[in-house]
Amino acid sequence: RIFGDLVLGYCLKVKWTCDYSSLSYEWFDISIMKSKSHTSKFLAENPFGHVPLMELVDDRHLAKSNTIIT
Repeated sequence: RIFGDLVLGYCLKVKWTCDYSSLSYEWFDISIMKSKSHTSKFLAENPFGHVPLMELVDDRHLAKSNTIIT
């Protein structure tokens, strides 16, 4: 699962890398303009409220686009 905002380049970088690599994923749109990255549910998974955020199969989370794509 990937949480991100499609208007942000660093979120698109993660999406495009996954698409190019033919990785299957679920995309969850988190609009930063609508403060969706600062809801209590999202902050429970990512206390800083940053996008993109990738949730791994074992429920761990990776933040920051360069960390996710490496």
